[in-house]
Amino acid sequence: IMDPNSGKILAVATFSKDKDLLRNNIFQSQYEPGSIFKPLIVAAAMNEGFITANTQFNVGDGRIVRFKKTIRESSRSTRGVITTREVVMKSSNVSDYFTDALFEEYLKKFGLYDKTGVDFPNELKPYTTPHENWDGLKKNNMAFGQGIAITPIQMITAFSAVVNGGTLYKPYLVEKITDGEGIVIRRNTPTVVRKVISESVSESMRSILAD
Repeated sequence: IMDPNSGKILAVATFSKDKDLLRNNIFQSQYEPGSIFKPLIVAAAMNEGFITANTQFNVGDGRIVRFKKTIRESSRSTRGVITTREVVMKSSNVSDYFTDALFEEYLKKFGLYDKTGVDFPNELKPYTTPHENWDGLKKNNMAFGQGIAITPIQMITAFSAVVNGGTLYKPYLVEKITDGEGIVIRRNTPTVVRKVISESVSESMRSILAD
């Protein structure tokens, strides 16, 4: 649980069936994020001016063919013409606007190519592949959270930037350290990494995600 307006981590819970495993999966394991990844890509497309919240998409019968492979909608009921808002609401898989280079640029802006810098030991370094080495389907698969592996701390940090006005913050666990007399000897404060999307796009995304 993170405060999206500061990067402050309020709570962490992790579980493993392996009782001997000392790794904290939040910071030290990577996963394909799946559909929670889609709002990042929708926000990026809106930020570039490719689409608005009301742009219409004709997803036809719910599938598109890319490089001789068929990408299908996650729901059989997603058919015909839908808006950007409905793309997120219905978790649509069928759209394509980005060049590989621009797609990768936004992955970097959202912090998915770097450690977050969270104050937890041995944060896992992301495994990344330059867009020049992507196969034809990689971008399309990544758009709905497959074919990319990131840590949960990376995901929540990036997602926070979608909804907090567009700012990527460095996450932190420890608010302050005091000595035996209660004097603060070290304090963590919110640290801005970069601006990722505009405040107006973030406002639109909050409305879409609320729906």
